Amino acid sequence: MKSIGQMVLGVLLGLGRKVRGDERGEVNTKMFIGLILIAVAFIVFPIVLEGAQTILTDANLADYTGLETIVSIAPTLIFVGMLFGGGVMTYLGVKGK
Repeated sequence: MKSIGQMVLGVLLGLGRKVRGDERGEVNTKMFIGLILIAVAFIVFPIVLEGAQTILTDANLADYTGLETIVSIAPTLIFVGMLFGGGVMTYLGVKGK
C-alpha cells in the first residue's frame, strides 16, 4: 500500500494513469510549477525593488546614460515577466498541453 506522499509525488511527476489522453500528472505538474512561479514572483519583487533602490541611492548613475532608467524599470519587468510565465504555465497545465 502506497503512502499519501508517494501518491502525491506520483501524480506530480506524471506517474499516474492516463486520463482523457493526457497525463494527469503532467497537467498537475505544469499547474504546480506555474503557481509556484507566481508565488516566487511575489516573494522576489520586494527584494529586487530594494536592490534597485540601493543602486539608485548609493551609486553615481549620472555618469552612465540611461542606466538610471533601466535600473528603475528592471524590478517591474522582472515581476511582470515572472507573473506572465507563471500564468502561461498554469494555463497550459489546465488546458493539458
